[in-house]
Amino acid sequence: MAVNGLAQNSDIKRTYHWYFGEKAGLDFSNNNVVKDTTSQINAEEGCSSISDTCGNLLFYSNGDTVWNSNHNVILNGTGLLGCFSSTQAVIIVPQPANDTLLYIFTTDCWELNGVNGLRYSILNINGDNGNGEIILKNQLLYQPCSEKMAITHHANGTDYWIVSHEHNSSQFFSYLLTSTGITAPVVSIEGVNIGQFGDGQLTISPNGNKIATSYDLISPYDTLEIYDFNNTNGIVSNPISLQLDTLDGAYGLSFSPNGNILYVPTLNANGDLLTQLWQYDISSNNQTTIQNSKIEIFNSLNHWLYSMQLGADGRIYISKEGTQFADSLGV
Repeated sequence: MAVNGLAQNSDIKRTYHWYFGEKAGLDFSNNNVVKDTTSQINAEEGCSSISDTCGNLLFYSNGDTVWNSNHNVILNGTGLLGCFSSTQAVIIVPQPANDTLLYIFTTDCWELNGVNGLRYSILNINGDNGNGEIILKNQLLYQPCSEKMAITHHANGTDYWIVSHEHNSSQFFSYLLTSTGITAPVVSIEGVNIGQFGDGQLTISPNGNKIATSYDLISPYDTLEIYDFNNTNGIVSNPISLQLDTLDGAYGLSFSPNGNILYVPTLNANGDLLTQLWQYDISSNNQTTIQNSKIEIFNSLNHWLYSMQLGADGRIYISKEGTQFADSLGV
């Protein structure tokens, strides 16, 4: 559910409609979030949706196919190269100062060694008599890429950073989307080499100054990492590694609305498959202090917790194995 970079005051209504999983959906356009069963999406992992600035649904995608608000596949809207098994397979971003064009960024998955890379396609909202049309498809930015990708505003409040992580590497790539298109990447070499797998979420704090990454299937690292992010120049720096002590690393994670708390679900390392949800206070920027702030706030033997996403209502929503709709966490 790739919407975190748009969950800011200027764009909050663009995040009002979520479509994910097997035809699941949530509608935030009223005071109370409600289930939406109109979706045609089938998304094993990453997916994205976007509404207009009034909160009306525009388009959604699983990284391969793009549907419009009538839940029809748009013209030239199949064959995007986002992998069905990528954690963050796709993000839809409005081009700044342009009411007509949307950029669709896609990532590959570790099963394919990231060879399809980070790519973008351009969607013309007015194409095909207002039904939407892909007018440029699968343009390569770099390869190989991992499954990690997120967006946030530039410090100017208008442009967008698209932050991705290279496959089997410790390199971050930050691309700036402006009214004139995509700039050359800012490359930062920080933190661990994410290795062969590299799945798990990359998320950016609501104020745009912190990045957090989780690593599923990443043993022996068994960590999550927090970084500073400079939303003026796109540089990632100052990694802090936190020990998880889990069986299978971590997959999802989310910042609180104020960016001071990080939430991370894990599987218990003792092998009983207990899912635990942890809270970290990251406001100190000190590794030892953050590690010692770790608190368990939920556990379950019945369901595994996966992706997490901060919603337009200020609550964090968590996809849970074996259920039709996400649970939420009030923070």
